[in-house]
Amino acid sequence: MNKTLEVGTSMRHFALMYSLPGQHLARVWWEGRLPESGPNWTWPHRPGVAQFEAQKASLVGREHHGELLMERLKGQYADAGVSVPAVLGKLGSSSARTVTTGHQLCIAGGPAFTFYKIQTAITLARQLEARWGSPVVPVFWLASEDHDFEEISALWSGKEWLTWHPDGPIGDAVGRMSTAGLPHVLKGWAEAAEVTEETVSGLMADAEGSLSQAMRRWVHRMFGPDQIVVLDSDDAAFKAVFRDIMVREVSEGLVHTAVSHCNAALSDAGFTPQVHVRDCNLFHLDQGQRRRIEGDGEGGWRAANGAHWSSTASLCADVVAEPEKFSPNALLRPVYQSVLLPDVAMVGGLAEIAYGMQLPGVYHQLGVSQPVLVPRDGAVVLPRRQGRLMEKAGLSDEMMLRPMQEWTKALVSQAELPDSTAWRESLKAQADAAQAQIGQLDRSLEGSVQAAASKMTNLLDRLDQQVVRAYKRKEAQSLTRLEKMDQWVRPGGKPQERVCSTFQLAAAWEMQSAGATAPLGEILEEAFEQGHKSLDWCPLLHVIRAVGP
Repeated sequence: MNKTLEVGTSMRHFALMYSLPGQHLARVWWEGRLPESGPNWTWPHRPGVAQFEAQKASLVGREHHGELLMERLKGQYADAGVSVPAVLGKLGSSSARTVTTGHQLCIAGGPAFTFYKIQTAITLARQLEARWGSPVVPVFWLASEDHDFEEISALWSGKEWLTWHPDGPIGDAVGRMSTAGLPHVLKGWAEAAEVTEETVSGLMADAEGSLSQAMRRWVHRMFGPDQIVVLDSDDAAFKAVFRDIMVREVSEGLVHTAVSHCNAALSDAGFTPQVHVRDCNLFHLDQGQRRRIEGDGEGGWRAANGAHWSSTASLCADVVAEPEKFSPNALLRPVYQSVLLPDVAMVGGLAEIAYGMQLPGVYHQLGVSQPVLVPRDGAVVLPRRQGRLMEKAGLSDEMMLRPMQEWTKALVSQAELPDSTAWRESLKAQADAAQAQIGQLDRSLEGSVQAAASKMTNLLDRLDQQVVRAYKRKEAQSLTRLEKMDQWVRPGGKPQERVCSTFQLAAAWEMQSAGATAPLGEILEEAFEQGHKSLDWCPLLHVIRAVGP
């Protein structure tokens, strides 16, 4: 470990996949227990050296869009008033590869797992670049065309969700929305969440222009100017690269046909596919509205924004003429990404990995190799106050993966409570002897003996429960500590990483450590590096805990 990060910090790593239920789709995939692949496609393999090498080789000779990427990304950065990352220059090389992740445009960068996604991509890209000696660029793909505003509009204050109600209209492609009124929400959140004044001033300054531009700034505020490239796919030049595949989606039902086979295999094995596949997996973008394209029942197509095409040919003609007005859904978006970027890997959460499980047939149909699916890492952050609380409660780092009920059971099991085992054994022996003696006298009374023994056993069960309750009353302070820990690790009943902002966690870490440890971002970077010494990749949960007085 970097010695400057070692002081006052504990870093532990635990395999995430084996904490999932045995029949969780991701775990079944990870353990190679999926049903047989189809005749023309194979399930994605779990990430490892052989898979990364094979994907790298498959991209040799494929059309490289490096010049277009550099030109358009420089334009996107200029429009946002952000310096171009030095790492972007690597994309110009035909040998360059990318590791891509992405997410919705959540306020202030979103919950902490967005940070963990990006850090996973950065860590993997560094490892691959060191192995290959050729450029590997981590990319964050902005989900700027997403239309579910409610999912991105709130911030957790530590006690409640604070919601942004925009001053202007709520568009369906959220990346195009104005950030007017958002700085005020950020200020109120920062005060409630005890985020530092310096941090919130930066976040508020970033929140200008469009939401896509703000998200680009927030990502670089988290990771600095040169570690990641942020790409907005809502771009006419990028859509032109994807135009031919969108035409095939309309004319051939490309995704529906291929995904249906994978979905059938998953369904037959007892799994529910993550995303419903449609006849057309495109949306129409027009005047700020993003609406699904559906058949009109008369050989044509329509969208809920009023657009109508009398035939498949007329819709295809519009896609060719104005590809920027069409947007892929969750199943087609990874394909768009794979066509535009030289991806060796796609980093995602378990839901995104499940999307990928539905897509091997689509990639086969297109003759494009599917990037290696890499589940992201996660983390639990315990600043000094929570670290002390954890020690007093007698919890281990590994217990952070387990629910509150198991913490309570562990507390009770550590106590030397009165044990009724000997009493039960004696009772059973006496009941057996009584049954034998009374049975010799009158076999019809054996049931009465059994009933009496059962009643006495039930009384002992009740007595055991009363003993446990009495112990909990006596240890009320210890239970209170557990409850406080649970509120920090699972605020509102959800995992910390799905609720708390990284800026919020970093502020608590800094405030409670008073400069005795390195900044949280540096510690997380080091933890991810330390956890992944091998390219036989296994997603980890990192427990980051402040230690010492």
